[in-house]
Amino acid sequence: MVRDEGHEHWEGAAMEHYAGLDVSLREAAICVVDGTGRIVREARVASAPETLIAALKEIGLPLRASAWRRAR
Repeated sequence: MVRDEGHEHWEGAAMEHYAGLDVSLREAAICVVDGTGRIVREARVASAPETLIAALKEIGLPLRASAWRRAR
């Protein structure tokens, strides 16, 4: 077993991560969870697209794409 950010997985096994974004006009909240739903990172950044992209890259985890849903 290998421990990575407090998570145990078998050597060589891929751990999937998902990022949820709550975006307003000024600020975005980012929450990254692993495949079990455990929160592994949280951040708040400016809502500018380039800032969001940089923040997601800075997390340093392979993120799995998910469907976008617009809030009503």
